[in-house]
Amino acid sequence: MNVVFILADDLGWADTTLYGHTKLYPTPNIARLAKRGMTFNRAYSNSPLCSPTRASLLTGQTPARHGSTRPQHHTPVARLKAVVDASADPGVKARSVSSVTRLDTNFPTLGKLFKTKGYQTAHFGKWHLGHNPYVPLNHGFDVSLPRAAGAGPAGGYLAPWRYKELKDPKPNEHIEDRMALEATQWFETLQSDRPFFMNYWQFSVHAPFEAKEELIERYRTKIDTEDEQCSALYAAMVHSLDYGVGTVLDMVDAAGIADNTIIVFYSDNGGNMYASFPDAPTATSNRPLRGGKGTILGWHSGSRHCGLAGCYEAGQP
Repeated sequence: MNVVFILADDLGWADTTLYGHTKLYPTPNIARLAKRGMTFNRAYSNSPLCSPTRASLLTGQTPARHGSTRPQHHTPVARLKAVVDASADPGVKARSVSSVTRLDTNFPTLGKLFKTKGYQTAHFGKWHLGHNPYVPLNHGFDVSLPRAAGAGPAGGYLAPWRYKELKDPKPNEHIEDRMALEATQWFETLQSDRPFFMNYWQFSVHAPFEAKEELIERYRTKIDTEDEQCSALYAAMVHSLDYGVGTVLDMVDAAGIADNTIIVFYSDNGGNMYASFPDAPTATSNRPLRGGKGTILGWHSGSRHCGLAGCYEAGQP
């Protein structure tokens, strides 16, 4: 079986049309994927923050074991072991832990394991698990684009970006459009007698908050100011995220390999409900949950268990 793992960044459970919550964010391609497979309504991330979740997805280990507890993997200090602080302020009931800042290359990872089985492997998009020599190429991936160590796209979502390996960008080309294109071009070079594992980790919808102006204008006409999801900018970002998913689905369908390909779509944590936006009080809303990205608040009502607000309340397809 071929495997495509699509990971969204900061996409909240209510930011897709799968669960009937949003009126503003259309996600037809994510819904198209879900219709052809299954959704999980009690699937949770290992962490409400991006780097720890990514380390867990690659290693199969909890943050307590792999040591990544904070998204500090873009910082210059390379720390491979989590360290408990020597002391804490008076009145604080626990000492803090200094997170690792790189994913140790001694860990087994999905990339390495697939590679041992003869898979062709590639990573596209966000990484945020360390600079060289802790990049995807050191964790079992044959190809890695772009060479990204930060939390968001270097230079923003619209070209020109600060990636030398992304040649000849079109004016204002969107990073998700380019990543989906790079993924399909890599796919066209594969050996047909060997399976592949594609890690497509989208930058969207993480900061910096930026989108195609024509999409922002389209969603401005759909805003309901009484709805907590009322950012045309964020809606445009979700649109481009969904478009990238659709491009990958089209690639698989056009090649006639859908029946032999597993596609997983997941988000690393809950929606960002704290960032201020130029056209809305917050990026999005996770209601009825009390929290979002960076929190582990829970909520329970009747027989419906909503779980960790910092992750997906309604799960991922």
